[in-house]
Amino acid sequence: MRGNRRYAKRILVVSGGYVLLVIVMSLLAPVIAPYDPLEINGLNTLAPPSLLNLFGTDEFGRDILSRLLYGGQPSLLVATGATILSILLGTTLGLIAGYFGGVLEQVIMRLVDTLLTFPPILLAMVVVGFLQTGVIPLIITIGILYATTFARLAYATTLQVKQNEYVIAAEALGASHFRRIRICILPNIASALIVQASLTIAAVILLESGLSFLGLGIVPPAPSWGLMVGAARGYMFQAPTYVLFPSLIVATMVLAVNAFGDALRDVLDPRSRS
Repeated sequence: MRGNRRYAKRILVVSGGYVLLVIVMSLLAPVIAPYDPLEINGLNTLAPPSLLNLFGTDEFGRDILSRLLYGGQPSLLVATGATILSILLGTTLGLIAGYFGGVLEQVIMRLVDTLLTFPPILLAMVVVGFLQTGVIPLIITIGILYATTFARLAYATTLQVKQNEYVIAAEALGASHFRRIRICILPNIASALIVQASLTIAAVILLESGLSFLGLGIVPPAPSWGLMVGAARGYMFQAPTYVLFPSLIVATMVLAVNAFGDALRDVLDPRSRS
């Protein structure tokens, strides 16, 4: 068990370090990007990787490396914003349903169950199709969609925790509902929510990339990882590296965040602390 925990810690450091590196490079894109991501050069279109353009250029002669660096900003912003919104909304609904029960529990959880029956990508396509495209609509739409996962998790863990003796003792001492939730329940379900948050970030990155790939996400010409993959699919045979690098960054980021979430779950698991 200890060996598994040490291995999980190594995975946590490696995957977390990679995610942090990508985030820092995206934030520092105005400083480290070699070119303007919107600068068009009609004389250097679909160029292969070279010393002047390390990752080559796209169909408009724009530097792919610069666009990848800048493209991480909206993708990561959507992932972070949508996850935070999901946590706040879903955890609140789950806590209310699990703690108070009754009619509130039935209404909230039946609504959550209904939304969970639909694939997130399908619901997102329908909702975004009726809204304006952009970062804010994506954050709101995806945040509401993934709130159901946190609501279900918070509901299940609240049902378990509220039966413990210290919650009953707090009630006997006259603690208010809000105080019991804040002091007794929320800290004891936080670890599960934190792990779920890390996994949700990976899912949101993939969903945002898919929506941008379909033209329902970030508005061009602003760079986005999914938007770049969608644009590059028409030039796969003329410039294979054009589609390779954006696809690679999406795949490795999703893999790293998922590995981070799995390792975090193992590290926080009390059964591994023998």
